[in-house]
Amino acid sequence: MGWTSSTSQLATQWTNPNDVLSVLLIIGADIVQKAIAQTSGGLFTPVCFSFGWVAYSLLSLIGILGDGRLLPNPDYPVKVFNLNSGYVRDNKNWIIGRILRDNAIFMERENPLDGNAIRISIYEARADHKTSAVAGSGRVRYFGVLIMACQLAIAAIPMILYQEWTIFMVTSAGTILAIIAAALPQWQAEKLPNKRKSNKWFALTSGNGSRDIMVVLGNGQCLDLEELSVPEMPRSERLWHSVPYFATAVTENGEQLTHGNGIPRRKCIALRGTPFGFLLTVVVTASLTLFWLAILISVAGLRSHTWYLLLVGGLGIFQNAAVAAVSRDPQKRNLPLTLVDIIMTRKVMDGLMDLEVTYPTSAKRLLQEYFPGSLRPEESWWWDGDRIPYDKTREFEWMRRGRPRSTQPRFVSPVETPSATSRPSSEKQVMAPVGFQQIPEDTIRSAKTLVQESYPPFERSMSPSTLEKQDIYAQEAEWKGNNSSPSPAISASDIGKEADINRRPTIFDKEERFKTPQRASSGSSGSGSINRVQALTWAG
Repeated sequence: MGWTSSTSQLATQWTNPNDVLSVLLIIGADIVQKAIAQTSGGLFTPVCFSFGWVAYSLLSLIGILGDGRLLPNPDYPVKVFNLNSGYVRDNKNWIIGRILRDNAIFMERENPLDGNAIRISIYEARADHKTSAVAGSGRVRYFGVLIMACQLAIAAIPMILYQEWTIFMVTSAGTILAIIAAALPQWQAEKLPNKRKSNKWFALTSGNGSRDIMVVLGNGQCLDLEELSVPEMPRSERLWHSVPYFATAVTENGEQLTHGNGIPRRKCIALRGTPFGFLLTVVVTASLTLFWLAILISVAGLRSHTWYLLLVGGLGIFQNAAVAAVSRDPQKRNLPLTLVDIIMTRKVMDGLMDLEVTYPTSAKRLLQEYFPGSLRPEESWWWDGDRIPYDKTREFEWMRRGRPRSTQPRFVSPVETPSATSRPSSEKQVMAPVGFQQIPEDTIRSAKTLVQESYPPFERSMSPSTLEKQDIYAQEAEWKGNNSSPSPAISASDIGKEADINRRPTIFDKEERFKTPQRASSGSSGSGSINRVQALTWAG
């Protein structure tokens, strides 16, 4: 009797699994939310009806009544550096987290680290002529439309074969409600900043220990990532200034007024201090929640042909998950970029120095993030302006660490040096990233001569570190005048209290000049390789 009863129950459940449908409809809310965030911005967003929509409707209603946001919280850690001012912000916007995550995926596919300690990708922003609806365009849209068509076709089968129209009604109603929820204008307001033609230079990184840095050169054509990283509350009128139909232009004597940075002044349409766009979001979200609850009750009452609805929901959740997880080109986020340079080195310090040489003052903003402690003497001298000691050491170890860009014949940056008032240059040279090119030895010798002539060691102001070095050089000169053998290594006490007794030799033209302390093992150095991208634009 027991065996027969169990078999009968399992057969009944697998023949018509109606009880599980109501459970599936209340899971997967975060998948739906991220799928909408990936593709929303226009009137039609290709996000299909799936099991998670009932739960998402409740989640969005709680969010609207709370902080008012529709976008999910960031799922990838990012720090946003303003390379012009040096300010840094912890990102609180989901879009910026996805920009850095997608860049790391792209770079790992096209230019893998191969054991290097750091990879710095430098991009120039291009003019964006698309609206926010570009987020839902391309293959994502075609894929969404295809899945929607398949869902409706499957839901129509029981209506044709058995005159059972409930499943087709649920699928059609769910698809319409999904399109309405993703078409809310607040999605556009949260995903784009008011400033969209920024001159700033930005660096995006996950922080100390991260092996990827993404540098974006605004040049008057970039979204203001600094503003976007800490977005306004949706209840704030400022958030809605750039959204069409929800803000009006401010004019005086028939002329459009602008802010000091050139952005047109606009006034949000509000009702008693609350933006009309936000009020629309509240009304629509509350109404959609009631409709989704009605669909949940209808599904719970199904007693036959439920496998068709399970297949419809399964296709929908597959489409939602694929769209939520896929990496996207930054131009789909209204941030078209051109890759102009890549720096990869075995040591983090070498990479930051190459970045500083190529794009002056930019790496100094990142130095404190990656090296919050004290630097070695040679490193401190390099950042103070005396680059010869550190660069000579790196030149001797070029097979392991690659040659420094500062010793190469006059590297020409593809863009201007950043400043608070910089403007894009019409005659700048854009440098395309290519593979490593070995520089001839005669070019290196001429580069050494050029550097030594350009950086006389004792013509700077007398800082304590400079005096220490002069004492070392004087001792060596005195030794060489009286002896034919190489000079002995200078003791640790001669070059500063921060040096310890466990020093490794630093090679200067195959001789021991002085010793430097060995930094504790960390993510800041590797086992060494040649730079994959070298200075490629030359002058003179």
